[in-house]
Amino acid sequence: MSDLVDTLIAQGIDKTLAKSIYRACKSTKGLRKLKPIDIYGVLSQQRDASLKDEYNKRILAPVNRELEKHLISILYSYGFEVKDLGELITADESVNLENIAAAYDIFNKIIYLAKNRNEITMPEEFAHAFIKMMGSVVSQNPEYE
Repeated sequence: MSDLVDTLIAQGIDKTLAKSIYRACKSTKGLRKLKPIDIYGVLSQQRDASLKDEYNKRILAPVNRELEKHLISILYSYGFEVKDLGELITADESVNLENIAAAYDIFNKIIYLAKNRNEITMPEEFAHAFIKMMGSVVSQNPEYE
């Protein structure tokens, strides 16, 4: 196997695809001079663009109420609260909440959700809370046990 195939496989590219890329590079005069890392760079840019597209679709997607309800019930069982984001702002504060989907108060175990949240808001906040419970400095607090 070539260095190119080994490099692509090491970077997570499927073995069959890596071999196909190798054959294409070997049989195409203009591609023969490229280094394995250059080819991987092109593939990475394409994959990153695809991930951005998927992320952007999720940002525009409406809330998955069933998933959100399930995640919130798990958090409740660990003593978390989920509140409306508007509760963070006092009447005399003028804060534009339009571009904020959520906030996480790690010390008080409260997740604040905005009305304008999207499909990924609650899963992301859940992930923050879950990671903190797994071993952060804050989770060393006895109330998490």
